[in-house]
Amino acid sequence: MRLDAIGSFQRSKTDCMRKIRDMVHSHLHFPGIIGENFTFTLNVHDEYQFYILGCQGEDGKAQRAVAASINNRIRKHSGPVENVFTNEKQVAGWENVTLVEDDSQREPPKLLDNVFGLFLGDNFYPGGVTSADDAHFVSQFSNLYSQDVYWFSALGNHDWNMQNRVEETREASKNPRLTKLQRALFQVEHTYLVNDKWFMPFRYYVLDAHYANIFILDSNTFYWDRSQQDWLVQRYQALNKDPMRRPKKNIIAMHHPLKTIGKRHPDAGSSDVGQYWLPDYDALPKTPGDPCDPNDLKKSKRGYLNQLLLEKFVEIKNRPLWKDIKFPFYIDKFIGAHDHFLARYNIDVLERSEQLISGGGGGSLQDKHVDPGSGTFDKSHGYLHLHLTSRDCIFKHEKPNVFSAV
Repeated sequence: MRLDAIGSFQRSKTDCMRKIRDMVHSHLHFPGIIGENFTFTLNVHDEYQFYILGCQGEDGKAQRAVAASINNRIRKHSGPVENVFTNEKQVAGWENVTLVEDDSQREPPKLLDNVFGLFLGDNFYPGGVTSADDAHFVSQFSNLYSQDVYWFSALGNHDWNMQNRVEETREASKNPRLTKLQRALFQVEHTYLVNDKWFMPFRYYVLDAHYANIFILDSNTFYWDRSQQDWLVQRYQALNKDPMRRPKKNIIAMHHPLKTIGKRHPDAGSSDVGQYWLPDYDALPKTPGDPCDPNDLKKSKRGYLNQLLLEKFVEIKNRPLWKDIKFPFYIDKFIGAHDHFLARYNIDVLERSEQLISGGGGGSLQDKHVDPGSGTFDKSHGYLHLHLTSRDCIFKHEKPNVFSAV
C-alpha cells in the first residue's frame, strides 16, 4: 500500500478495522496474519527525514519541550519560522522556560510527504489508553506534535500496561474489554477511526522508504510471537530480493533495545521478563530454548526481555532458510527506547549492527549501568534525526535548544 493512497485507506477504515477485530477477538497470536503484508511504500523522493523518539508519553514539560523542538524543525521544511523557545532566565529546571508558538510566519498547514515522525513506544503513561478516542490522543498527540506530517508509532510496555498486573485484574473485572491486548489495539484502532496523523495500522508493519526498509515491531511480544517472527522473515525476503536495485538499508525500530547499557543490563541484578508473560502464552507449543515459565529465568541473566530478544534475533539470523537468499538476514540499525536517555553503540554478536537509543522523549531520565565502550551516552531529553538519501543514512541525536535534566 502506498502511503500517498492514505485517503482511500481512511475511507475503507471501517472495513479494515472489522477485519483486524476478527483476527484478534479470540487470542493474541494470529494464524492468518502471515498473509497480510502490512507494507507501506513511501512516495519516491531523493531524500527522507524522520524525527524519532520514545518514552515520551508523560505529559510533562520535558515532553512539551522536545515536541516543540521537533515541530520547529518540521516547520523549517515549509519555510522560516521563529524559534519556539523563549529563555527567560538561565536556571536549572524547566520552571522559568516558556514555550512560545509564533504562527505569524507560518504558511497554511500542508502535509509534507518526505518528512515523518516515528514514536518508539510508551506513547501514553502510565498504562496506555482505554479507548480508540481516548482524550490522551488529543492532549498528548494532536495538540502537541505537528500535524503536518504522519507519525508512525510502535507499542511500548506501558502501552500494553505490562508493568501493572494488579490494575489489569481490577479494571478487567469492571470492563472485560480492558485486557492488555485491547489496550494495545486501541492505538491501532485509532488509526482507522480518527482523522489525524497518527499511523499504527497494526502491532507491526514495515515502511518501504525506497532506500531503506524500516520494520516497526511489537517487541513486547516478539520473543514468543512466532507469527510476528515469520512475518518479519517473509517481508525481509520480499523487500530485499530485487538484484536490480541498490542494496537497501534495513532498519528495525521497536521499543526495547536488544543490548542495553541502562538499568536493565543483565548485571543489574533483577528481572523484568515476568511482566511480559501473557495468559495466551500458556497455550503455545513450546520449542527448545523458549522459557515455559518466567520464574525459571528470574535468577539468570536471561531474566530481561532485551536479552531474550537479542537471542531471538541471533537465532533468526542463523535459520537455515536464509541459505538460498541472495541477501542474508542483516539489520544495519536497531532503533529503540525503553532506556530513558540518548545513546549509540554496536551490537557485537550481530556482526556490526548498531543500536541507537532515543528514549529521551519526555519521561524521567535514567542513569547508565555500564559504559557504552566506543559508543556514546547522554542523559538528556531529546530525539533522533534520520536523514535518508540514496547514498547516506545519517543519524544524529538532537536536544531542545533550552535543556535541563528533570
